[in-house]
Amino acid sequence: IDTCIVGDDSTCDVSQHEICRTESGVSACHCRPGTARRKHRDPCRKIVSVLLSLRVDRIYERRIVWANELLEKSSESYEQLAYEAERALESAMSMTPFSDEYLGASVNNIYQGDRAQGQAGVFVNVTLQLEENADTARPSVRGDIQKHLLGVIQRRSNNVGNSALWVDSPPGSVSSLQDLDECSSPELHDCHLQADCINTFGSFKCQCRAGFRDPWPDNKHRAGRHCEQCSPAHCNNRGECRYQNGLEVCTCTGNYYGSQCELDGEVLGVAIGASVAAIIIIGLTLVCLVMWSRKWSREQKAAVGSPVFGYMATAGNTVKTPVVGAPPYQLTLEDRLRWAQIADVMAQANHYA
Repeated sequence: IDTCIVGDDSTCDVSQHEICRTESGVSACHCRPGTARRKHRDPCRKIVSVLLSLRVDRIYERRIVWANELLEKSSESYEQLAYEAERALESAMSMTPFSDEYLGASVNNIYQGDRAQGQAGVFVNVTLQLEENADTARPSVRGDIQKHLLGVIQRRSNNVGNSALWVDSPPGSVSSLQDLDECSSPELHDCHLQADCINTFGSFKCQCRAGFRDPWPDNKHRAGRHCEQCSPAHCNNRGECRYQNGLEVCTCTGNYYGSQCELDGEVLGVAIGASVAAIIIIGLTLVCLVMWSRKWSREQKAAVGSPVFGYMATAGNTVKTPVVGAPPYQLTLEDRLRWAQIADVMAQANHYA
């Protein structure tokens, strides 16, 4: 019976670093890659993972001889030897100073040693998982584990812990330990599809790629596990939206411009062209008005010497002006008649027209 929903981590205890995964056709809550626990109900703890190869020569009194069926993980021989190897390492690690940190072992494969290199026999390649702390996070811990395991085998008279597995002699029975590269397989890490996996000793870390935002960049257990991409709607679906320093930045396509691609270049070009045309028309209109004004002023000045105004200055028809300091000038009936005659002459000459 499925106990969780694959893809929905909320159905598991996220605070305990659990994730929903399907194994053997059943979906259940397991520890995230990079974490492990001894028992199912225990919290998942951060681990250091290392590889070692264990030579096995006998199961009790029966000598182990290489057979091609040991390459098949579904074969009975492979399953039996893998089971006994995991139990043997669990027993042997309990007899070392790392008994409290040891969380488990899993068999990766079984292979035949190279006799030309002095490694004849059948070897089981295993991943050891230790709880991460200041002691186990040291790269030199690999040599310490190898030394203590060889010591256990020697004290137990070639028995690997208290198990069914035996070796002919301790030398060469435990190979040099190597760091597990979790980034070599997507099954060994849980980085987001848009994140880069960076291998470190005993573990790994995830880092969101450029253009994506990490909600938890400062949390080493959650960084790079979920990388967010800004929505194209932020750019009005007219360009590519990417995160830069946590801010949404648009790279517009086609003729679109603006911080959110809100400006259409074609429409903007037409608007600018129309504005320029309007400015030119207004400028030309102003020039014409100035020229007409100047022409009108010249005509006004020229009109002073015209026959009409000459008539006004003829003898006996002088326009009277008031004396300085005298009362305002008063038009007589004679003056009014004279101005009426002038207006009639101007109208007939159509001077202003």
